[in-house]
Amino acid sequence: MSPEAKIRLKQAGNISASTTPSVITRKVYYDPQSIKRTPEGLVQMWIKQIEVYETEEAKQRSHAELIENRQLNRFPLKGYEKSAYSTTLLEIDCAKRLERLPCIKDYDESGRVIGKQCIRGNSFSTSAKAHY
Repeated sequence: MSPEAKIRLKQAGNISASTTPSVITRKVYYDPQSIKRTPEGLVQMWIKQIEVYETEEAKQRSHAELIENRQLNRFPLKGYEKSAYSTTLLEIDCAKRLERLPCIKDYDESGRVIGKQCIRGNSFSTSAKAHY
């Protein structure tokens, strides 16, 4: 993913359980080469999310929430002690101003995938903050 291609997106609240005020910033990046248009007229792109924390305690608290979320979603937890960032497939229906997040991949500090999940048939939701 290209750090110079930084964009603002609505936080992925339906994927991340983290709503703690301890997260100062969620940096979101995308790879322009990952943008595709489907035959159904949807725009798809993979986004990379990196959270920046105020303190080490805040980072640990957020990590515990991530583990809890992944456990609830039946992810295998091996490797999550070194989790570093996530990528999410964002699908946008521009005509209807709707979006959905059907896939997520979690990575460790070395860039290795430690967990992934795709849910087909995931419903779209409105996005008041997005600028399509």
